[in-house]
Amino acid sequence: MLYYYINVNLYKNIIKYLLFVLSVVCIYGGIEGLILGKSDYDYIIDNSYRFFSGMYLGVGLIFFWIGLTIHKHNEIIFLIAFLIFLSALGRIISLINFGFYENNYIFYILIEVFLSIVLIFLNTLSNKIK
Repeated sequence: MLYYYINVNLYKNIIKYLLFVLSVVCIYGGIEGLILGKSDYDYIIDNSYRFFSGMYLGVGLIFFWIGLTIHKHNEIIFLIAFLIFLSALGRIISLINFGFYENNYIFYILIEVFLSIVLIFLNTLSNKIK
């Protein structure tokens, strides 16, 4: 019984801290986008940018809430991993369409793919112990 408790808590705690880091990134990016916008472009781009920045902020708050209540959630971790993988897919499509404009975006893609795999792996491990 102690083995079960330690391993499940270990895996869930790692997921929790990953979600907290993700939430900080999303909250910061969302607030920055809402405040700064893209006003140097036309109003349609600025409007869409601020809309998606608000969504980004909301996703960050959801990630934070899920991190706080991680032991109540199971399937939603798989959904979050899928969401992160889709963000990497969006970057890949952008790189295919527009080419390599900065090398650091490849680093972001690798982090997003790796993070989605790690979340799936840790959540699967914590489910198998049950």
